[in-house]
This record gives sequence, C-alpha cells and structure tokens, in this order.
Amino acid sequence: MTSSPVAVTTPEALLGPVRRSLYLDAEGRRDETTQVVWLQGPGLYVDLRRPAGLHPPRPDLSDLTGPDGLAAAPVPVLRWLGAHEGFAGSFTVTGDLARWERLVDLQPPTGVPDEGRLHWDGTTLVEVGVHAAYVEHWHPEPGPVDAAAAVLLRERGSGRPGVLVRVGARFGLARGRTTPLPPGARLTALLLRADARDRAALLDCEVALGRIDPDGRWVVEMSTLPYREGDDLAPHDAGDRLTTCDVGVHGPLVRTWDVVRREGTTLLPAHDPAHQTAPPDEKAGEPDAPQ
Repeated sequence: MTSSPVAVTTPEALLGPVRRSLYLDAEGRRDETTQVVWLQGPGLYVDLRRPAGLHPPRPDLSDLTGPDGLAAAPVPVLRWLGAHEGFAGSFTVTGDLARWERLVDLQPPTGVPDEGRLHWDGTTLVEVGVHAAYVEHWHPEPGPVDAAAAVLLRERGSGRPGVLVRVGARFGLARGRTTPLPPGARLTALLLRADARDRAALLDCEVALGRIDPDGRWVVEMSTLPYREGDDLAPHDAGDRLTTCDVGVHGPLVRTWDVVRREGTTLLPAHDPAHQTAPPDEKAGEPDAPQ
C-alpha cells in the first residue's frame, strides 16, 4: 500500500465488504463498538450500521415476527431500531475526495453531502470528514471479487427505490420508502411520537447484508428489520425485471422491480439453477402498509 491520498481512485479499488474499526469526532468521542459494514460494488454500494454493546442495549426481539410486531413494539425496541443507520446509492471518487450519494436512507436526510477524503495508512483506509470534523478507520475484508455486480431498482407499483449489490458470495440490499422522510429529527424521535400506523410507515424501509450459501440461497444475515434475518432473498433476474422475496403484513410476498441501471458481471451465481426458475406468483406486489 501507499500512503498517498490518491491511492483510492475508483470504487473498484474497494470491491467487497469494508468494516469500520473507529469513529472519532472533533470533541474526541470514540466509537469502536457500532457494527459498521460498507459493501462496495462496481459503483453502487450498501452501508449498514447497527448499535452494539450498550449504545443502546439490544432488546428482546423474539416476538417481532413481522411488520405488525415492529409497529407495536415497546419503547426499548423502538429506541434500538431507531439507532440503526443504513443507506445505499452511488459511490464516486475524484482524486482523494469520495462522495456517497444516498438514494436510499433509513434515517431522515440531513441536507449535508456525505463526503470525505480517503487515504491509506498502511493497510488502514482513513476517511477524514469534509463537511463535519470526524475521522473513520476502515478495513477491506479479503475475499474473491471476481463476481461483482449491482443493480439500481424501482419497485413496480410503489415506485420505491432499491439497490442490490453482490460481490463474490456477499450481498447487500436496500429498499427505500414509498415517500422519503422530511429532513429534521432522527428516526428514534419520529418513532417515539408516532402511533402504530405511522410507525409502520416509518419502518417500511430495509437495509440488509447477507451471504450466498453453497446451495445458492441468498441468506439475510443482518437487517434493519430483525425478523428478516435468516430469510432467503431468492432474487430472480429476468433482464429488465428482477424479483425478491420479502415479508409483508399478510405474510410472505414477492417484490417486482424494474432494473434502472446495471453494473458489473452477472448478478446471480452461474452455478445456481434453482434461482433461475420463475418465482411464485402468490402475493406478488402485495403492499407492506397496513390495510
């Protein structure tokens, strides 16, 4: 590696999962416990940040079996859910200046561009904030990056945005809301003062990371919707159309997406004939929102 700040010149230089080990702000506050993984594709990316340890403590999630469970969750669960951050979009680098455009964002927008200056310090990627005083340390994970692809999506019917990134056996998914949140308060504050119906709409957004297992299942490992963990995303790529499996208020459903833009190689593993068959039609396109 070189210490030159121009070492990171393209998104392809960071293909795959990148984990954060340190966040340091201008007041000297450190965060070394939040679980942060940024999955970088050929241009599109997915970034998931979930609280760990005591910031805040992880509550009992055993009864949260679907969207209705989240909407009726007690305050400790709402605080934990609201503390998550997750976003996705396009990553670009000009010289040492990196920009993360957020096409999907779990939190309300801040109105401030997400930009930082990147340079290598040995094997550590250092990010220094441009519009806020902070430093982050990142560590790319080793692994195969020969199969790297991503799609920018728009859901049929709702028009909500989506991003799906795959690098090797790792994948990231981001599904936006039908109506973006207005800038202002953090998600936790919005959840705590909303009724159950409004909570359902606030939580009708997902940022998830997972792994493709040897049987070809796209298993969700971490998600801003805890009941999704362990599910098979089961994507089916039909060229200009893509479907994914999900869970709505009435149970399992299949989401249908129009492909707005493609990047990289084939999205689905070539060895996986099971995922090349047409998905089930039942409940396809069923809305998430309570009826």
